[in-house]
Amino acid sequence: MSETRLKLELSLSEVNQILDALGHLPYRDVYELIGSLQDQAQRQLVDASRPRPDTAEDSREERR
Repeated sequence: MSETRLKLELSLSEVNQILDALGHLPYRDVYELIGSLQDQAQRQLVDASRPRPDTAEDSREERR
C-alpha cells in the first residue's frame, strides 16, 4: 500500500529552515527525508529556471 502524497508550497527560506532543523536530528532517522526534500526542491528550481514556450511567445508579441 502506498502512502498518500502531499504537495506543500514553501518558500526557499522555509525549506532551508526545515533542512537546518532536520540536521540536528540523528542522521539515520532523517537522511531519506532530507534526500527527498532536496530532490524535489532541485527539480522545481531547475524547472523554474527554464523559459516556458508560452512565455517566449508572449514576449515576442509584446515587442510588435
